[in-house]
Amino acid sequence: MVASAKVNAVPQDAALFSLLACPKCHGTLNHVASPEGFACNACKLLFAVDDGLPNMLIDDAKAWPLTGAQAEKQGS
Repeated sequence: MVASAKVNAVPQDAALFSLLACPKCHGTLNHVASPEGFACNACKLLFAVDDGLPNMLIDDAKAWPLTGAQAEKQGS
């Protein structure tokens, strides 16, 4: 059996999203469609989805909301 090379996006289940919390402040996260990830409005951080999995490492998080330069970089 050959594994599929396609990586699926994060399941769109609100019940699963509600289990996630910001690793920095433990606050509520909001799902963001583009770029795909989870944003903490309190910490102003975006935790991106990498290869279909949320990357919840604080050191890898990006400033949120994205600035013009960051948004352009995400689009390319």
